[in-house]
Amino acid sequence: PSFSAPFSPRRSDVERRSLVRKMWEAGSESWDGLVSKFILCNPPADESADVSKKIEKESSQFGDLLELDCEEGYLQGTLTKKVIASMQAYMTSYDQDYFMKIDDDTFISHKRLCDLFGYRQETGRSNSTYMGVFAEIAAGENMNQGNLVIRDASSPWYEPEENYPRDRFPISAKGGPGYILTREITRQIIENGIAQSHVLNNEDK
Repeated sequence: PSFSAPFSPRRSDVERRSLVRKMWEAGSESWDGLVSKFILCNPPADESADVSKKIEKESSQFGDLLELDCEEGYLQGTLTKKVIASMQAYMTSYDQDYFMKIDDDTFISHKRLCDLFGYRQETGRSNSTYMGVFAEIAAGENMNQGNLVIRDASSPWYEPEENYPRDRFPISAKGGPGYILTREITRQIIENGIAQSHVLNNEDK
């Protein structure tokens, strides 16, 4: 299978990107058509000339930075909008079979994941999938119901009722460990306006 895997580091995290890049370069032998990109949003007004110069040099050297029209941040839906922008870029500029959203501090066993897709294909199982970590038993979660919506405004996972009025989110994979969507699922999310019409503070819901 072929994958497009965007990461969402801060613009200033040059050293962090260097470490993540090495991990994905080491695992690329297992993949057919892997495209991994670091998604960067518009530079903030207070970005230093030193950071801008480092990013320019990094982009020229590695060619894996993708700068999109979005706002850097985590809270109040900024990360959600960044994920939407990366999905739009995937649909318009890349032709890989799967869209993989993953945090840059998540470790993936590339070979095991690739072998799983290969096994399913060889045994006649469908790879039309939405794959990820849907529940953590140690945290008291289960696969049969979505997570409770947090209404505490002091929490980084706060979701106001005007964004989402129900008590529980739909069952969904967590954004940190990462999730995988087929191209067709991603197409429907973008072309049918599902993402743009439901911009939540919690990007993985």
